[in-house]
Amino acid sequence: MNIPNNAGKLIMSDASRRIVIYLLAGLVFLASGIALKAFSQTDIEPAERKLVVNSQVVEVLPGYYIDRYFSAQVLPQQSVAVASEVAGKVTAIFVDDGERVEQGQKLFQLDTLILEQQLARFAAQQESVRADIDLAEKRLTRQKNLNQNSFSSEDTIDALASQIAQLNASLASLKAQSKDIQIRIDKSTIYSPFAGQIQKRNIDIGAVINAGLNTFELVDNNLLEIQVGLPTQLVKQIEISRQYQFIQANQTITAKAIAILPRIDSVTQTQGVKFTLPSDSQLVPGDFVKLKLPSYQETEGLWVANTALIEGEKGLWQIFVIDNEGRVNKQTVSIIYPGNPNSFVQANIKSGQKVVINGVHRLANRVAVIEEKTFNLNSNNVASKNTNQADLDSSQSLSVGASQ
Repeated sequence: MNIPNNAGKLIMSDASRRIVIYLLAGLVFLASGIALKAFSQTDIEPAERKLVVNSQVVEVLPGYYIDRYFSAQVLPQQSVAVASEVAGKVTAIFVDDGERVEQGQKLFQLDTLILEQQLARFAAQQESVRADIDLAEKRLTRQKNLNQNSFSSEDTIDALASQIAQLNASLASLKAQSKDIQIRIDKSTIYSPFAGQIQKRNIDIGAVINAGLNTFELVDNNLLEIQVGLPTQLVKQIEISRQYQFIQANQTITAKAIAILPRIDSVTQTQGVKFTLPSDSQLVPGDFVKLKLPSYQETEGLWVANTALIEGEKGLWQIFVIDNEGRVNKQTVSIIYPGNPNSFVQANIKSGQKVVINGVHRLANRVAVIEEKTFNLNSNNVASKNTNQADLDSSQSLSVGASQ
């Protein structure tokens, strides 16, 4: 069989093509191997992963303020244990516990029957003595007339004059006794010495009481005061007539300083300061309150959020300070005042440096960070009120306010 020449040429062409393909594939594989080997022999560091944090710009201060709290009790400026000046039987009671009374209002009444009988007897005796005096004066007048005609002796006249003097003395005595009885009758009705409220009634109708017995406890709720014992170094900060804040049941009440007591308590070594409450105060005698008193401590340091503190070795505390390269450096701090949510510390830090305030447990020395948010302290050493608590890892905010 005859095969055309052009068929042979086509077969040879396919074989050549396959050889070329194989050669090209080999060259590509060889070049890839060489490149891979060269790449594997080249040291290329992977991109460094940076942590996102929030920071706080610190300010070194010559001292710090803290709010100190001192307990005290609300007291009435006027309070009295009402007592009778005379003994007697209680016949009527006009008020009871909790009632408000006005000045001069009747509180209770004692039995005056015996006193009234005594007063009536003395009145009758006075009338009898007056009659005797009248008779003696008439006899004296007649004797004086007779004496002018020498029908009466001087002795008789002197005797009558003496009798009249004795009768006048008896009358004066009876008048004094009657007045004493009347005073006792008047004092048998007991009145309120001032406007106030009956805190407690201690007597009942029919009771026989002695003079001086505590019958009612009366307080003036319109004039309330607070007396607080303060250390002498804090008393110096109190300004008379200035308003101060008191805390009671999560409410703030203002009261005015009115007096500093001159003596120091020998037991507590504190000095008393008196404050007066406004008349519209809802407090009542016996309520307990706390005086909120800012106190300045002259110690250099800076405020940091508690979320910035991390416990180090041997009980030391540390913070992470961000340097100019964006890396954090551990810095040991000394806690001067552990507040909440911020603490006042001492550290080798300058004003204007930044401290990490969240995620500190993820950090290590010289780790690179990216600052998402930065908070600044204002002139009152209090962080911005716009601080969002969600920006911190804990529920604590940045506002610098300490309490004791």
